[in-house]
Amino acid sequence: MNPIINNNSESNNTMKLSFHWTAAFKDGPDVMQIDENGVENRFQLVKDRFSDLTEFYLYNEELSKIFIVDLVKGNIKFGHVHILEDDNVKIKQNIRLIFFRRNQVIFSLNGKQMEHIIIYHLGFQYQDEEGKNKKTIIKIDSKGSWILGE
Repeated sequence: MNPIINNNSESNNTMKLSFHWTAAFKDGPDVMQIDENGVENRFQLVKDRFSDLTEFYLYNEELSKIFIVDLVKGNIKFGHVHILEDDNVKIKQNIRLIFFRRNQVIFSLNGKQMEHIIIYHLGFQYQDEEGKNKKTIIKIDSKGSWILGE
């Protein structure tokens, strides 16, 4: 699998994403961020089919780490281990994917880029049995360490 390289026209710096996504749909086919030809698929392909989305995978092959959002049951797994599942909520309705990444670029006083940090936000939003909106999000760094987010 080829890494995504973002070439900023204003600098010679490149950024390699550490995690890539795959989206699984009810009636297939799955959509991978990087297809078998090394071409990047835009996330818009997933957004266009949100109502058919069943699972969303965020993975790093080099680190052998995978995070899975199950949009049918409303849980998040790290590999095959459930890491975030609220057993107290009996009914989860209208389960929707939350996925984005935040970039932090640190510059020196002379304007040279010193560091580029990417944090992935992955989770889901749903309505509980009382109709209240709830969300569950984890934040994942480039090494695959994660914490419960806001």
